[in-house]
Amino acid sequence: MRKIICFVMMVMISFVISGCGIFVVEEKSDEYTQLKRYYHQYLNNDFLFEDNFQEFINEVSLETSKSSVKIRSEFSYQQNVILTKYGSGAIFKETDHYYYILTTLSIVYVSEIQIGRFQVTDYQGNTYTGVLLHKDLELELATIRINKNPNRLLKVISFSKLNPIPNEPVLLISYQGQQINSLSMGFLIGFIHQNHVVNLYTTIPSDAYGNGGAIINNKHELIGIQHQSLNYAVAIGLDTIMIYVDLFEQYSNE
Repeated sequence: MRKIICFVMMVMISFVISGCGIFVVEEKSDEYTQLKRYYHQYLNNDFLFEDNFQEFINEVSLETSKSSVKIRSEFSYQQNVILTKYGSGAIFKETDHYYYILTTLSIVYVSEIQIGRFQVTDYQGNTYTGVLLHKDLELELATIRINKNPNRLLKVISFSKLNPIPNEPVLLISYQGQQINSLSMGFLIGFIHQNHVVNLYTTIPSDAYGNGGAIINNKHELIGIQHQSLNYAVAIGLDTIMIYVDLFEQYSNE
């Protein structure tokens, strides 16, 4: 309702300006252009319209969720003691033989002296042996690789080209509540920079099992990876993710 009122006000203001014969020069900065593009994209996929919402949920359930996985990590800890962690991940790259899964560091790493064993479960419950291929202690992200099975085609998630905006509706696909491909919706509250990481704060209810889960916008594009749960999902933001992906690509090409 608030958006409708704002839109009507904008239209009325436009008529008043036109009536006064005032010519407004549109700003040409990159920041303005990006915001304008995002605003139009947001309106075109607005959840305000019931048909849009149903279409969005159906596509998440049938397609986008195929990129989400559950991760089980085991670490040898002291004598005959196994530390087990559970979390989520999102497939962000594929080659002829492998899928590459983006997740948060805390799920797959304890210390350099402890070697982890990783089991990955896809949306159909199929399991794979994972290999920790790359990690970044500062950006708090990591990549696990699994072998491709030609009879089990999974989906690669797309990255958004634009950062989300406050009060935008967002959705988390994760292992939250120990349920594979759990879906939870909320709103983006804002951004906070902490050390080298841009954090997104949301109103999405979540727990520790959601760590590593993908937060997407209304175009099914990745905008964040959950790495904390304060009863609500806190995610590593898109800018940090893209820095990590560039570093991963450099590592892969070495």
